[in-house]
Amino acid sequence: MGQPLRVVAAAYEVVVTTDDPRVVRTIISAPRPARHHNLAGLVHHGQERGLFADEQTVRNSGFLLSDGSYADRQRAADVAIAAGQITRDQMTIKGTLFSEDLW
Repeated sequence: MGQPLRVVAAAYEVVVTTDDPRVVRTIISAPRPARHHNLAGLVHHGQERGLFADEQTVRNSGFLLSDGSYADRQRAADVAIAAGQITRDQMTIKGTLFSEDLW
């Protein structure tokens, strides 16, 4: 049996805007102890240069999971609880994970 799924990094899921008609979703992450505000400058820089669609970034802050997938804050909360990384009572906002809750 493999390792349980875990939350491993703060992340943003952004939409990369290009001339290509296909939408490209990209995950920007940094390992602990990085928090979302550590990534915000990079995301803002990409928005200013038209690389990332503005409306996508703020509502798409979440976490990178140990299998390489992206999870929004609510799914990441469920994963972290199931992995024993945190209890619901330890969360700043129950059911919504923040990097400050983990590290």
